[in-house]
Amino acid sequence: MWRILTLVGEYLLKQSVKTMLLGAGLGLASTAGILTALNVYISRLQQQANSMASDAIALLALSGFHIAFSMIIGAVVFRLTLNASVKLVKLK
Repeated sequence: MWRILTLVGEYLLKQSVKTMLLGAGLGLASTAGILTALNVYISRLQQQANSMASDAIALLALSGFHIAFSMIIGAVVFRLTLNASVKLVKLK
């Protein structure tokens, strides 16, 4: 009786550990991919902003553009992360 329970317990634990490791690996890989793509786009945006006239940048800073833009970027990152996690759950 105990032998059967031990075998069933080992089987269930082996499957759960395998599933947890697979889920963690997919989550880290998708997060790393999203972060890399986002960093590329942010660096391109910074390069384009450096080519603007300093007067235009000063006016944008006075109007609070940097605060609004950081909120928009934060919302985009949140949405991308949320979509990636939903797709990850659907894969399983």
